[in-house]
Amino acid sequence: EEITLIVADAEVQQVAFGDEVIQLMQSGKLKGGGGTDHRPVFDWIRRHGRPPELFIGLTDLYSRFPERQPPFPVLWVSPEDHATAPWGQVINTGA
Repeated sequence: EEITLIVADAEVQQVAFGDEVIQLMQSGKLKGGGGTDHRPVFDWIRRHGRPPELFIGLTDLYSRFPERQPPFPVLWVSPEDHATAPWGQVINTGA
């Protein structure tokens, strides 16, 4: 029913909700670079007090992660050549 897009590299760069997600994706103006650290994303989720029903992360998994797995399902979508996820399920894109 509701979707939140969090764009991040080593920190949260952009957050969009609902229809804003489509607009942001169509604009192609996603901020960020490299040096991925997933901890700020999970901190943002925790601070805003609304855990998702499902978290989907698009990443090569060469990044830093929170020490503890969050209390919601996590799905990582990654290219074929990727690092290992400390927790969650990984789906390879084959690219």
